[in-house]
Amino acid sequence: MGRPLDRRVSIHELIDSTSDELLRCLRDGAPVGTVVIASAQTGGRGRNRKPWHSPSNGNLYISMSVSVAGEVVENLPLIPLAAGIAAIDAIEDAGGTRPLLKWPNDLMVNDRKLGGILCEAPDIAARPVIALVGLGLNTGGGDFPAELDGIAIDMAAVADRVPPLPLIAARWVAGVERWNERIEKGDRPDLVRAWRERAEAFGRMVRVGDVQGRTVDLNELGQLLIEKNNGVMVTVPGGIVEYME
Repeated sequence: MGRPLDRRVSIHELIDSTSDELLRCLRDGAPVGTVVIASAQTGGRGRNRKPWHSPSNGNLYISMSVSVAGEVVENLPLIPLAAGIAAIDAIEDAGGTRPLLKWPNDLMVNDRKLGGILCEAPDIAARPVIALVGLGLNTGGGDFPAELDGIAIDMAAVADRVPPLPLIAARWVAGVERWNERIEKGDRPDLVRAWRERAEAFGRMVRVGDVQGRTVDLNELGQLLIEKNNGVMVTVPGGIVEYME
């Protein structure tokens, strides 16, 4: 894993996607721990490859690589949770607002998205598995397109001041690595507990794919527990949560 003194950091004014560039860097021999930062993206994306609005108005777009140790099936899904915890702490510690986490990968303020996490593992069969962890954070005061009206929000609208982006980026990278080290050591319960402490309240009516019901909690693997209307408890390993109320 890369360390602050020898880390490779690639900074761009405009790029297709920080995660795509990070993958290119790794394939060209860059070490694990490499970070890619951009001022704007032409092909930014979220979960299920949905486009991520990425204008050049002071927002933060950053991706980093981490090694997934131990049992990959259990540990890889914890990486986006770790990245979310690290993002909340980085924003707050840098002097910004305190968002809440929406499972599994969104940063929310007043039910509107301030940022999002994207975690990808291009070669799940490799050993070690390398995860590409991306953070998109709305910090500038630019206008959102009409389709994001009432859905997205930026930090300039909810905080007295927007912290310096390099400070948020540095704290986030360090936080992701600290939590990944704890995952490697088997500190899964502490990570799940830390995520709960930074999350929106459970008990909301949601739909995830074809599952509908009220959120209850996370299990020890970081999966979402939903109680359906008939009282049956369902474990949801991943997906996009849609609020029903």
